Amino acid sequence: MSEPTFPARRVAYAAAGLSFMLLFSAVNNYQKRVIGTMSGGPGLAHGIAIPFIADLALLLLFAVFGSLALAREDTPPPPGPKVARVYDPLLTLRAFACLMVLTGHALGFTFRPATLMPALASGSPISLIVAAPEAGVWVFFTLSGYLIGKGFWSGRYRPSRPSVQKFYHNRVLRIVPLYWFTLGLFSLLFIPAIFAPGNLSAFINMLLFNVNGNLPYMPIGALWSIAPEMEFYLAAPLLFILLRGSVLRSLGVPVLVAVALAIYRMIAFKTGGLQNWFDFAYSPLFGNLDLFLIGMAASALVVQKQRQLSYGLAIGGLILLPLYMVMAYLRVYAVLLPSPMASFIFTGFGPSLTAILTAAAIFCFERAPKYPPGSMVYRLGQPTAVLGTLTYAAYSWHEPILLHLKPYIGTPSSLPMFALIFAFLLLIIFTLSWVLHRLIELPFERLKTTSPSS
Repeated sequence: MSEPTFPARRVAYAAAGLSFMLLFSAVNNYQKRVIGTMSGGPGLAHGIAIPFIADLALLLLFAVFGSLALAREDTPPPPGPKVARVYDPLLTLRAFACLMVLTGHALGFTFRPATLMPALASGSPISLIVAAPEAGVWVFFTLSGYLIGKGFWSGRYRPSRPSVQKFYHNRVLRIVPLYWFTLGLFSLLFIPAIFAPGNLSAFINMLLFNVNGNLPYMPIGALWSIAPEMEFYLAAPLLFILLRGSVLRSLGVPVLVAVALAIYRMIAFKTGGLQNWFDFAYSPLFGNLDLFLIGMAASALVVQKQRQLSYGLAIGGLILLPLYMVMAYLRVYAVLLPSPMASFIFTGFGPSLTAILTAAAIFCFERAPKYPPGSMVYRLGQPTAVLGTLTYAAYSWHEPILLHLKPYIGTPSSLPMFALIFAFLLLIIFTLSWVLHRLIELPFERLKTTSPSS
């Protein structure tokens, strides 16, 4: 499983460019904290001016060294075979991650039943099904690393300037239109004060993915995760340059990064508790880098290991079941009923463990047989795959929908009542997501570059 590495000079440029991107992530994260401590008005624009200038400088340095790491010319590969329509289990994985987030936010926060906390305090096994929304985000990050890594390892994208430009073009069309529409609409409907002159610079920052859920004028706090996603997309070609080569490089680097970040996350929690961990380990790119790298490493294995797993779908599903329950249990005793041991395991090792299990499930799914329309597996799995195509819109819209329906629905009296309410909420969320998918996502999807060199 060894592939030729890139010239040392390109690797050095890639390492420098990645370093500037990670510094950008750190300054960006600091900038959010600064904005969060200010109350608006003219001082807000002044307070974010210096970090914003630093952001631009670091992005410029990233662009310079990133460009130097990429080849100037690109020779497109011959067109690959046309892929027949089959059931895609990775879309089911997306639905699984999205439901973890939605269930965790609804059950753990917005519509928490009156009987939940007493049941958890009594040691009820309900702790095994209280979803961990953080783990859902970690699954998304790992899957993003896998899909982008697969694009490069399979040759669809290459570390050349023309190909990377097409890669960036496609990522922008995938993420930005719905993100801007969602932020703009909910800001206009519910927080019009954000358009006041004193707050306008902060709104512009949000359009540039500086989202902080703690801000009093933040329309959708859940969109914080788009920032590390976009930063990863920028850095992905350089990460590919740094990882490609031997097994030790492709797999060893993610492991070393995971160990280092587990230590960093535990220190972040130890020094400032959960809030410090959320601010400086959970949300920025540098705190999630191992998740993306583990996903990229999984893509290298999938592309280079072509042996089929007859029961890959079943094995992958069996991996996800304990992942869900373990993360649910740890989160209950790290966040809802905090205990020191569970808090350290969840905050320190939870992200990497989630990424490793997710990567293992992805490998099994990708090496499983392909099931065409008409097969029983296709008929059973396709509804979840359809939900998977709607997850970006569902994730973007679920928070304001939950919050604005809460005053009309109230607090459920029991878990069965929550289940009925949650089913109704899911119907609303995914119906609106289907509308957004048709009106916004699909038209921009058609503008993507689909040539072999895309």
